[in-house]
Amino acid sequence: MGHLSGSKYEIVAEFKPDEKTTEFGFKLRVGAGQETIVKYNTQTEKITIDRSKSGKAPSNSSAFLESYSSNVNKTKDGKIQLNIFVDSSSVELYGNNGEVCATTQIFPNRSSEGIEVYSLGGKTKASINYYPLSGIWNNDIKGKSAVLVSLSEEELEKTVGDEFSIYTTTIPTTVSQGVTWKFSDPEILEIVSQDDTKTTFRTKKVGSATLTAISKDEKAQKTANLNIYGKDTSDIIKDLTNFSTTGSWYVKKGAYVGNNEGDGFTVAEQTNADQKSTYTLEAEANLLDIGSTAGIVLVSQNEDPKKGAIIANVNKNGDYRVFVFTGEFDDNGNPKVKDLIAGIVPKTEDNKYNLKVELKGNHISYWINGELVCDTNQDYYKTGRFGLNVFGGTTEFKNVSFNSTTSMDHTNIEGSGLTFDKTPGNLHVANDSYVVNNGKQKTGVAISDQQIDINKNIYTLEIDSKVLGDWHADNPANGDTMGIVLFSQSDDLFRDGGIVANVNKWGSYNLIAYVKDENGNLKEVNLAGGKAYEAQYNKYKLKVKLEGNRISFWINGELVCDNIQQNYYETGKFGLTVWNGPSEFSNVNITSDEVTLLK
Repeated sequence: MGHLSGSKYEIVAEFKPDEKTTEFGFKLRVGAGQETIVKYNTQTEKITIDRSKSGKAPSNSSAFLESYSSNVNKTKDGKIQLNIFVDSSSVELYGNNGEVCATTQIFPNRSSEGIEVYSLGGKTKASINYYPLSGIWNNDIKGKSAVLVSLSEEELEKTVGDEFSIYTTTIPTTVSQGVTWKFSDPEILEIVSQDDTKTTFRTKKVGSATLTAISKDEKAQKTANLNIYGKDTSDIIKDLTNFSTTGSWYVKKGAYVGNNEGDGFTVAEQTNADQKSTYTLEAEANLLDIGSTAGIVLVSQNEDPKKGAIIANVNKNGDYRVFVFTGEFDDNGNPKVKDLIAGIVPKTEDNKYNLKVELKGNHISYWINGELVCDTNQDYYKTGRFGLNVFGGTTEFKNVSFNSTTSMDHTNIEGSGLTFDKTPGNLHVANDSYVVNNGKQKTGVAISDQQIDINKNIYTLEIDSKVLGDWHADNPANGDTMGIVLFSQSDDLFRDGGIVANVNKWGSYNLIAYVKDENGNLKEVNLAGGKAYEAQYNKYKLKVKLEGNRISFWINGELVCDNIQQNYYETGKFGLTVWNGPSEFSNVNITSDEVTLLK
């Protein structure tokens, strides 16, 4: 259809593919690497409008790149009928007389006016009628004098050394095409090449300028604004250097800015080479676009994290993930990923999130706005590089810091009321919290040194607890249940006995005694159970009171077990317990009053 072109027309077509044909359709508004494809796949029986090359996506919207698809049945004689309306910035489709319809916006250059029809795999018979349409705007003006200069770009943000192109069209198209350029600051960029429809520039230094395109008859002109940014991150990022980037990364107004429709990465040369040290990477992330996501890159195996790395991220709505790029790819070349944990934190009003990751050996701790959201081990990569990640738009990073310290194994928090002289393997301290974790489908217990004797004291233990992540059977970093251990008879609750008051992330609770039968075997006795209100963000304030042989249990201020009597234990130890993954315990407060004083 090389003899046809335009930006406003109607196409009425009927296709009949043979048995070998896999796809057929139209390429519309073709030019300068741009095209909008309307196609039918004979195997999936779907008709699709593909806008991936339809022009500049508005506001970096990833949704603009998505294709519209719908099932369409062939007629009884094996035909597909298409009625298409093309306008300057839209394509409207009706398939098989309205069986399917769609309207999509497109933003091609004015000069992209080509039309093509194609068939893949086999032969397709087609009847095609083309009807040019008239417009009401000034691009239909006739004459010999320029009225308007149209630019494909009017607001540009580039970095030093970038090459970029601007496509120009002079209206009416009957006049001589091509423009001359004037720069407000000719030192910050230069022209690499130019013809009557396209000019390619190269940026030379940091700064701002206006670029004015003037028609050949000098009767019309148009101005574009250009801002050129640098890549010196030394004032923003401490102790990370020599970055390799994917996507657009530049320094702007005291922030390191990343922008990409898909994944964009900036990966430094620093690694966690010393497995005995603890590495900490922190960053303030300002998520600027709808759907944008910011993250921290860990143990990247090379300059491209998609070939092997771990990402800890958060999106604009507070949804977070810690996942692995496994280094494997599917048949379409997409990287395979494995989630370690997923969940949600409160959405911030200003879309700013403070991210912090600690990496020691294979252990990862992840905080968002000071809240611990992930505490887990990973068995994929031993060492690798650190960096930052953006997805689906633009994010500004500020106050990025990286450091490594000689690791010390801490198991006690000063002033918490609980101490653990015998360090259990499934307990450690994360900032001002205890984290207990014994893996998927397992119970983890940490028994303290604090003794209980109900003949001497009345005890009250209060503690804030949180299940880390949204539980899923395939994700060992997502927890399920957490609780308080009472009367543990030794450091091994499930060998010698004790009592547990617990709650799971959905609000179901139990008060369970583990006692030995006449044969010395430990058995489980359910003292009480029920359902409290499900807490937001998996957070539960637990309170237990021991008064004689009676136990009272509160969950988020609600008394769920009132003076439940147990006649199994008078002495033992306090402790913490989890099931099916990690949980965090903080703000521990233990009080005791002597029984004699109360009497």
